[in-house]
Amino acid sequence: MNPEIRDMAPADIDAVFRIRQDPAVARNQYRIHPSENAEVWRARLLGLADTAIYRYKYSTISLDNTIVGYISQIHTESAGQKIVQCGWNLAPEFWGQGVMAAALSSLFDGLLSVDNVQHVFADCFRDNLRCKRLLSKLGFVPNAILIHHRIIIAAAMRCLHWIDRYRLDRNTWNHLRANQITKQTTGVAEQF
Repeated sequence: MNPEIRDMAPADIDAVFRIRQDPAVARNQYRIHPSENAEVWRARLLGLADTAIYRYKYSTISLDNTIVGYISQIHTESAGQKIVQCGWNLAPEFWGQGVMAAALSSLFDGLLSVDNVQHVFADCFRDNLRCKRLLSKLGFVPNAILIHHRIIIAAAMRCLHWIDRYRLDRNTWNHLRANQITKQTTGVAEQF
């Protein structure tokens, strides 16, 4: 599968919210706050929610012109380094088919190789094994979270799940991609 990833348009938001509200998807994400609605996302798309510290960006994942998922990003800087916090969801009928791995690979190529982002972070529920396998496949490594930060994250995400944080740095990504290209040129096929 070769998904298309593009900047989310306001017209995409209703399809994204249908995915977010699917019961199978909802089990693996934080609880949507009643105030987080399509209008809030439209404001973020227009940059109205950006601050001096954070910039929101959303990407839509499509197959055959049908929206099947999305990726949310919060861009920031720390100690002069560009950092992105990512989250994503995919319609359950596309789970296990390599769609999200392909979409994230495309996004990370741009973020880490072109946009000069140093680190990408992602959080997932400790019991979300599918997400953890994907993170590992993409080169993410566990990143410690202090206990009081875990409590703050759980409260902010409105959930009672234990949250694990993962980090991918630019050097690891470039190394993984170089190995993938080497394997492709030598005839050993391996795909994210």
